[in-house]
Amino acid sequence: MTTASSATICFRLACGCLLVSVAACGNTPEPQHTEPTNRQMAKVITMGAGYVHTANKSRFHLGANPSPKSEFGFAKLVGSEGVFGTVPETGWVMGIPNAGASSMLADPLTQSPDVHNKTVVDYFVGAGLPADQIKAVNAHASVQGSGSGPGAMSNGEFAGYTSVITRAVAGIPVPDSFAWARFNANGEAVEEQVFWPTIPSDVIQQAQALQATVSDPQQGASFLNKLPSKLAHGQVVIRHSPGSQRSLFECVASYDMMEMTPMGRVRHFDSTGAEFQLAGETKVVP
Repeated sequence: MTTASSATICFRLACGCLLVSVAACGNTPEPQHTEPTNRQMAKVITMGAGYVHTANKSRFHLGANPSPKSEFGFAKLVGSEGVFGTVPETGWVMGIPNAGASSMLADPLTQSPDVHNKTVVDYFVGAGLPADQIKAVNAHASVQGSGSGPGAMSNGEFAGYTSVITRAVAGIPVPDSFAWARFNANGEAVEEQVFWPTIPSDVIQQAQALQATVSDPQQGASFLNKLPSKLAHGQVVIRHSPGSQRSLFECVASYDMMEMTPMGRVRHFDSTGAEFQLAGETKVVP
């Protein structure tokens, strides 16, 4: 859906940023490097454009008499049946229903995960989320019921789907960005969350360069030989800090690998093969 178009944009940008023209000078052509045009630079910036979900674009069911409130670092709209909250410093947004809200008691939107996925994608794209950054969308089913004893459930009933949109910029995954929502049959968003920050153009270019290194047979082999052999094969990604981290926004290109352990911890390596961590992550013990 988006990977192919992102790869095409990435190719054009790479060519644009490395544009070389040849001018005749007597009998000896001499290459001249040209500066990227304003349009080319605009494309680089647009490629990593972020999105902040707002209450006026949302179909989250707040209920009656919503009123603004600032609490625990959130800018909130508090209604009779739910809360729409934003972290102003980062743009992380969430819509949380109250227990017993009418939106939760309504029938689920559909029994089809594909229909729910399309509804959620159309909803967020229509509100302004960049369509060419959508990597994938996956529906997760919820079941509700009652029971007694550990793990016991009786009268299990399908409660609906939550569709999660994942992100890629220039074809490179951005695992820390997300947009998800759950819809009911009334067309209301029962619950939702979005964190889709702007990715700086220099980080995109660094990730593209790292991807080129890894993809090259010789350079890739040399790079991978620097990494711990006990880790599973990885991939180039763009990492950023979570929406809850208000004081410092971090965004870096990374080669991510996963530990082959029950916990499956992900570890990050830069273009030199050196391991690093984001500020909010727990320190890795080798």
